[in-house]
Amino acid sequence: MIPHFSTVLEAARSGDEAAWAVLYDSLAAQMLGYLRGRGARDPEGLLGDCFLQIAANLHRFEGEESGFRSWAFTMAHNRLTDERRRYARRPGETPLPESEVGLPHAPGGTEDQVVAAMDGSAVEMLRELTDDQRAVILLRILGGFSTAETAQMLDKSEGAVRVLQHRALQSLKESVDTDA
Repeated sequence: MIPHFSTVLEAARSGDEAAWAVLYDSLAAQMLGYLRGRGARDPEGLLGDCFLQIAANLHRFEGEESGFRSWAFTMAHNRLTDERRRYARRPGETPLPESEVGLPHAPGGTEDQVVAAMDGSAVEMLRELTDDQRAVILLRILGGFSTAETAQMLDKSEGAVRVLQHRALQSLKESVDTDA
């Protein structure tokens, strides 16, 4: 959580670099983890694009910190969707090799500790999920979003998000049981 979020937001709108650093630091690791976990070809580039879009549209944002996080992650989701469409239209382009899909290790908060605990086998298990299941798990667990926030970001109903999460967790449990 960002202490005094509304003050930091107003300072960032005014161009205060320290306020921008606070906003960036509060989101970057989780957004990068989401983009990497979803298999983005250039997660760092997409993250940069997201923050450029945030900067360009910050004057339009109204709300509290949870809404800001949802707004930023929606941009990340949309940028990833755009990237996939762009590469799908290019014949001969190969998708990102599975070995390069991973999650970041960034020391810090609870979400970062979860990411740090995810070894190669955890990333392999995530790859076995459907794209929608992976998105739900990454947003709910890594991003810390509620069912309603996740549904809004993915343009799905809350019921669909709950079903996707349940099925993903069942699949992950079966993977763990099989490996044990």
